[in-house]
Amino acid sequence: VHFGNDKNFNRVGWEYILEKYNGRLPIRIRAVPEGTPVTVSNVLMTVENLDPKCFWLTNHLETLLCHVWYPCTVATLSREIKKIIKHYLELTSENMGGLNFMLHDFGCRGVSSDESARIGGLAHLVNFLGTDTVPAIEAAMEYYGADLKTLAFSVPATEHSVMTARGPEDEARVIGDLIKTYPKGILSVVVDSYDYAHCVRDIIGTQFHDAVLAREGVLVVRPDSGDPEEVTLNIMNILGDKFGYTRNSKGYKVINPKI
Repeated sequence: VHFGNDKNFNRVGWEYILEKYNGRLPIRIRAVPEGTPVTVSNVLMTVENLDPKCFWLTNHLETLLCHVWYPCTVATLSREIKKIIKHYLELTSENMGGLNFMLHDFGCRGVSSDESARIGGLAHLVNFLGTDTVPAIEAAMEYYGADLKTLAFSVPATEHSVMTARGPEDEARVIGDLIKTYPKGILSVVVDSYDYAHCVRDIIGTQFHDAVLAREGVLVVRPDSGDPEEVTLNIMNILGDKFGYTRNSKGYKVINPKI
């Protein structure tokens, strides 16, 4: 109907496959192992027809098999970002600690479907261990038998709807309750709901200075807006002033490991 005639469905070809091969497709697919970096101008997979009467089958499958572009693209981009992070850690840091957690996946809200979240989120986990994309974890367990305890990790992390729930006058109260609720481990707190400098300097760095140092873990200060170069540097300087810092063997400042 779509193409305007009844000759586009290859009934003879499909019935031949049904009768001779019990519906199994007579093709051979070769591909590099999943997760393998492959340079450009190289083949990712080959599809070979095993029956001359099914010469049409390889082209028929092309559209379906080309869907691998999506996880390949996600995994490649994720890997390139990891290489950039590693490069700057090597320049400025004394170890690679935390590298596998330095690009966290919050991408479930940014894809076209739950299926995309599963496929793209799983591709990200080839390179990193941090994710909030639960469908990707489910896919890894369902299709790969992945161990939930070692596959991926996440931490308590706020968003703006939490930080603004009591209004600007009670932002400090929200932060105080969070610190009490999560006395151990990593706690990630959004600081730019109203004024990031005020939040970091006057609330976290002053009102809760001692509480942060007393925690058995790390408080992550998260600016989610503004010019990254300007805002991040300002926050690092405030944290250095409030919580102290050391200098490593490469001459770079390292803020207090509690924050």
